[in-house]
Amino acid sequence: MESKTRTSSMKFTVVAATIMTVMVVVPACGEGRIEVIVPDAGSDAGDKGGGGGIGGAGGASSNNACTPACDGECAPLPPPGFSHPFLFAQGSQPIACPDSANLTETTRFAELVIPPAQCAECTCAPSTGECTQPTTITAHAADCNHTEGAIATPTNPPASWNGACAADNALAGGITCAGKACVQSITVGPMGKAKEACSAHASSTVGEFIPSPSWKTYATACQGMARGTCDAALCVPGRTAEFQLCVEREGIHDCPSDGYTKQFVVYDGFKDDRACEPCSCGAPEGSFCQAWLTVYANGACTSPVVAGNVWSGGNTCLDVTPPGAAVGSKLALEPTYNAGTCKPSGGTLSGEVALTSSHTVCCVA
Repeated sequence: MESKTRTSSMKFTVVAATIMTVMVVVPACGEGRIEVIVPDAGSDAGDKGGGGGIGGAGGASSNNACTPACDGECAPLPPPGFSHPFLFAQGSQPIACPDSANLTETTRFAELVIPPAQCAECTCAPSTGECTQPTTITAHAADCNHTEGAIATPTNPPASWNGACAADNALAGGITCAGKACVQSITVGPMGKAKEACSAHASSTVGEFIPSPSWKTYATACQGMARGTCDAALCVPGRTAEFQLCVEREGIHDCPSDGYTKQFVVYDGFKDDRACEPCSCGAPEGSFCQAWLTVYANGACTSPVVAGNVWSGGNTCLDVTPPGAAVGSKLALEPTYNAGTCKPSGGTLSGEVALTSSHTVCCVA
């Protein structure tokens, strides 16, 4: 019984050893398969590592299979401060990203076209305004040619006089000043002007026109993923007929002297704050007021002594004949406003078109 037991045990051991030899397995790189490796006949096949066995020459071949070649393009490493490499194309319209690099798509712009702008010509209408009556009326003891230094006697109208008949500050007839008749001439002070202005107008023949700028060039940047590895380079989606291999950096910078050497500058957009200055008018020039004024001997404005046209441009002197007459009242007719002109301003273009957010793109030449 003991002898049989030993014999059976030895046979079992041999079978087990054979099974262990046949079932040596290794994983195939990157594909999730299991390969069964069967050694060549001979007792030392596994020991010498022949024909792809574990630990043999087949091990180096297996390691190479674990680092597949880049299925896109091996891009130079970006210089410091620049982005990861991407595909870049420019055209008169946006260009769709290739399927290999369609994870992100960014559109920027170059060559902004700014059409000329024009503003309407500004003009000013004749001025409008109001007139006020003189505030001073003075008698002089000399004729109009010699009033300087002569004795003056005020005979002013009431405050805020509207020209109606007024007997304020009357002077009796025949009064003398230093032996001379006090009333030999009447000097009327200037009229006043009020609420003067010119209305501004923009020309209807040359209207305001500020066309919006437009981009001549659209720049498309595309990011994607490629599989595999490169020696001292980055595996990225490969270039196409339209797309270049590039890196970018915000702002305007020089490109490196090797690798990414071809420079493009693109922008996120623009800001247009141009506008036409509104039309306006300066102060009126050349306008004046005038009215007909009469001085009367009595207080009822019925016995005229002297009359004349007074205005806003300065004093008006009227000689009294005969000298020494009474100044009992005064009356002024409705004044007339004579329009002047105003100098126009405005109608000029202000502001500018400014590019926003520049980016330097450097591409492989």
